[in-house]
Parts: sequence; C-alpha cells; structure tokens
Amino acid sequence: MLIGDSTTDVEAARAAGVRSIGFANKPRKRSTLAEAGADVVVVAMDAVADALASAGVVQRRP
Repeated sequence: MLIGDSTTDVEAARAAGVRSIGFANKPRKRSTLAEAGADVVVVAMDAVADALASAGVVQRRP
C-alpha cells in the first residue's frame, strides 16, 4: 500500500505492484489522482486512518 498526493506516487505504486491511496490535498487533485489510477482517493487523512484501522492494519489511539 502506498499513500501519496501525486500522480507519480500512483504510478510508483503500480510499478511496485501495490495498491494506492491518493490523498487529494487540493481540490483539483481528486480527479487527477483518480485518472492516474489510484485505487481510492481521499480528501482527509482521517479517512485513511479509519480504513487502515477497519482492515486491522493499524490500531487507532483513543
């Protein structure tokens, strides 16, 4: 799993054979990251933390 905020991050994930989460920290990045092939695009890092916790990858601190 690679989490990044650029199309090159998404491309690097694909080249490495791993899934990617695109972090759209600017409004225009949402479509750019999706078009680049990100598996998921989020606009808040809490969404990433929640998804990883739900998958049992990390534990959320209280």
